[in-house]
Amino acid sequence: CVVDLPRLLDFIAQQSSASPRVKWIAGQGVRLSLELNAESVSAAVGVFIQQKVLRLSQDKKYDSKTREAVQHHLSTNADGTFLWVALVYQNLKEVPKRNVRKMLSAFPPGLDSLYKRMMQQLRSSDDADVCMEILAVAATVYRPTTLEELVALTGQLEDVADDPESIQEIIGHCGSFLTLRENTVYFVHQSAKDFLLAQASRDIFLSGQDAVHRVLAARSLQAMSATLKRDMYSLHELGYPIEQVELPRPDPLASSRYSCIYWVDHLCDWNPISSAANLVDLQDGGSVYEFLRQKYLIWLEALSLCKSMPKGVVSMAKLESLIHKRAGTSAILQLVRDARRFVMYHKGAIEYAPLQTYVSALVFSPRESLIRNLFQNEAPPWLTVKPAMMDEWGACLQTLEGHSDSVRSVAFSHDSTRIASASDDSTVKIWDASSGKHLQTLEGHSGWVWSVAFSHDSTRIALALYDSTVKIWDASSGKHLQTLKGHSGKVCSVAFSHDSTQIASASYDSTVKIWDASSGKHLQTLQVDRSLHDLSFDSTGYCLHTEIGAIVIGDPTAPNWTTAVTEPPPPQHQCTALSSDNTWITYDSKRVLWLPSEYRPLSSAVSGRVIGIGVGSGKVWICDVNL
Repeated sequence: CVVDLPRLLDFIAQQSSASPRVKWIAGQGVRLSLELNAESVSAAVGVFIQQKVLRLSQDKKYDSKTREAVQHHLSTNADGTFLWVALVYQNLKEVPKRNVRKMLSAFPPGLDSLYKRMMQQLRSSDDADVCMEILAVAATVYRPTTLEELVALTGQLEDVADDPESIQEIIGHCGSFLTLRENTVYFVHQSAKDFLLAQASRDIFLSGQDAVHRVLAARSLQAMSATLKRDMYSLHELGYPIEQVELPRPDPLASSRYSCIYWVDHLCDWNPISSAANLVDLQDGGSVYEFLRQKYLIWLEALSLCKSMPKGVVSMAKLESLIHKRAGTSAILQLVRDARRFVMYHKGAIEYAPLQTYVSALVFSPRESLIRNLFQNEAPPWLTVKPAMMDEWGACLQTLEGHSDSVRSVAFSHDSTRIASASDDSTVKIWDASSGKHLQTLEGHSGWVWSVAFSHDSTRIALALYDSTVKIWDASSGKHLQTLKGHSGKVCSVAFSHDSTQIASASYDSTVKIWDASSGKHLQTLQVDRSLHDLSFDSTGYCLHTEIGAIVIGDPTAPNWTTAVTEPPPPQHQCTALSSDNTWITYDSKRVLWLPSEYRPLSSAVSGRVIGIGVGSGKVWICDVNL
């Protein structure tokens, strides 16, 4: 209520006095009204203009006519935009007093018009070339860079790399677009970056933005090759935990931190597959090949120090995919494949203690591992008797650690991007399926979590709980949405229908309950005379597949409605699966991998050829069966 709000409040006051037993609840919704706020915003901009004009008058010693001219121009052209005023103020600070009134016409109204004017000035300056390269780098990087990182990525700053004052002066010349805060270079506003990408791309990307990605990838490799060395932070102790690592001053990674994390992304976004030039970068014996042969372990140590090991896993997967598309890259492809398996398998150890890169990771790699053999001289000389390892990498890709008790259930999201693991420690953990990075933990359950399931749209997670309830969570935010109550025994299995509108839960009370997934309303109860641990809907939503057979739910609104149980069909697995006794991984119903006792699952989930296995130690094994 806007127009008659005072009348409404008067009415409520009168009625409250006349009828004291009547309770009134008045609320106000959050609403953005630009029309109602325009006047107050304009007034605030006016105050901002007064402050800036006063500052200019004091600093530049304006006379009254100059001050009035500046005040009038800013007030007339600001159009309620703080940023426009701030940019003009920034430029007027550099204009001599005698030229101010003449220069005012050079600042047109509107941000884009002002940006165009600033770009024209920049093109005609003595530092035009280096400023254009800096703007190209700033518009292409994936996060704001520090000054040290910017110098490493910008070729034309090499000559002043040891002169911070000159670097800051050059950044200042880009001041209409960039600003320096706490040693980090930012765009003054998103509109500045948008303008460069949309209207000034020909000025800053002389050969296209793809070429900038290539330059950034190449300079990243150069920066890492020049700065990375073993034990960069002088930890000395091989088991020194990452939580206790303090950033040294100066930081040996100051100039190459960005490069360590993002060099592969720039290589992929350069898209060398479609480029006819500089193909040597991804060829056998090229710069990427040599970097991996010489610096791979040190790069992993650096990633651990940057607390970015999951990014390393993703980067190696992207690099393998990129190189796989090319011909004439057999040696580098084999090296990258081995390097990817190496980082996936040893991520946990390296993530915990950076220097374990040279100990545990080397010792517990297969005898024929290319990375192990390339860097065998880095292994500790005091370890004279080493464990007997397999010749090749096994099926286990990586181990997800974090639960403090047995993992009872594992599920992949239906888009295969996440893994959920449910444990007897009363938590559910969500993991990135590619990198193994722990994303979030769902807590607050009063007992064991027996089963976990993603909705088919991958937006929600349903949990079967020991306390006889089913809890629904938002899969992205980790917010608890609702609790479904009705079972009289612990809930042991849960499943979503294919359209994500229904949930089925099986309990030790020998029933299966069907619920509305949105409202949580109980729809029907099926008597099954036993607890069911394997539960899934068919595509129609009217049939449940279980270990005792298919339960035909039917339509409870139809006349003479009953449930029916049919015998389970013989298994016809056309993909990766587990044998009924959980001792073998099977493929096309054939036994292919025997599982030692410590690998045998309490729970499992399959996504394509990848299988997740939850075990009693609280770990989740991720295995790849590639036949």
